[in-house]
Amino acid sequence: MAEERGQVRTMIARRIDELSIAYRALAKKSQNYGRIAITFKICIVVLGAFVAFHDSTSMIFGSANAVIHLCASILIAVLAALEAALQLERKSERLNIIATKCRNVKRLADTKLTKIDATASIDDITAAELEMLDDLDRHFQEIQDQTAALKVNAVQLLASPHSQRRAQLAK
Repeated sequence: MAEERGQVRTMIARRIDELSIAYRALAKKSQNYGRIAITFKICIVVLGAFVAFHDSTSMIFGSANAVIHLCASILIAVLAALEAALQLERKSERLNIIATKCRNVKRLADTKLTKIDATASIDDITAAELEMLDDLDRHFQEIQDQTAALKVNAVQLLASPHSQRRAQLAK
């Protein structure tokens, strides 16, 4: 009985570790997408301002002015299309929300584990730990599903360090 309880506690600790790893990975991915989205917007604004001053730049570029402005206009269109197609700003926001959910679920799990430890009965502790493990698995599955819905490789991004260790040992 004590050995089973130890195994359940180990699994709970692993799930909590996985939530921490998922939080960091999702927050980093969210930040990267946000940076790229902002870079796209800044480029579009700067190029748009350059194109808007077509007459003023003709003295600088001379006969090449029309070609340079055509290239800048095409680049604006390409960047705007990429921004619309990839929806990086929306993905960044959604990944940030999912990362926050990871952090909140981890915090709740830590709190629940402390409350379980404060319980007097061993039978109650075992039942509560098993229920907690099911809850953590359900939450992590939701996080993976939400991440995959954003067309982010959830399997690679949210890989468990414990499954990676097993794979390394098997080699």
